[in-house]
Amino acid sequence: MSANECEGKPQVISSDLRDLGDIHDLNNFQCLLYDGLYLPMAPPKRLEGRSQLENYKSIKDAQLNRDDVILCAYLKCGNHWLFEVLGMLTTGSLLYRKSLPRSQMIDFIYKDGIESLPPPRLLVTHLPLRMLPTQVVEKKLKCIQIRRNPKDVCVSMYNNFRNLAVPKSFEGNFAEFTEAFLSGEM
Repeated sequence: MSANECEGKPQVISSDLRDLGDIHDLNNFQCLLYDGLYLPMAPPKRLEGRSQLENYKSIKDAQLNRDDVILCAYLKCGNHWLFEVLGMLTTGSLLYRKSLPRSQMIDFIYKDGIESLPPPRLLVTHLPLRMLPTQVVEKKLKCIQIRRNPKDVCVSMYNNFRNLAVPKSFEGNFAEFTEAFLSGEM
């Protein structure tokens, strides 16, 4: 991809590179193109000496237990809301957490983080089935998939990204955001 082609778009790094480096676009957005999806890059301090690609690939090899439950959904579809409900049901506690604990999000903790959690585990992901641990299918784990009207998802994402701190915030109008959402560039 030439520099002109990248202008105004997320910088995408090919998944065949070993060292992903520190790549930014105009909005400080970092991503990795892996298995046909744009995935966020972790800050270098969270990579623990491995490349981002190695971390994402490691997820497939994670060891799971039969009592693990995985909550799966696209961004802004209600992961946090349902995570809270399931957490309250499984623990018997009415404790509400204002933010989804990244310590239980497969997309951020990778293989090592998954395996270090004590059972029973309630895991959350935005990844598709093909990128989840192979044991999800082998052990026939419980997966809960959340679906939401795409129009509602688009509006929710727009409002969320518009309210992020600069430079990560979306500064365009709703029509521009909707065009990007529908094009598959999100």
